[in-house]
Amino acid sequence: MKYNPDTIRKLIEEADERHAEKAHSTAVAIEKMLGTAADSIERDEAKKELVKALLSE
Repeated sequence: MKYNPDTIRKLIEEADERHAEKAHSTAVAIEKMLGTAADSIERDEAKKELVKALLSE
């Protein structure tokens, strides 16, 4: 079966676009998870400091 080179090129470009979209979505999700983890760590640190302050009074 013969394929038109333009059709093949278009299919490859579409696959590349889908891959890029998925990679971007993954990157955004990871960034959000890291941000959430960092916020959680900051809250934990703030709680520790509060407990230290309360215990030192």
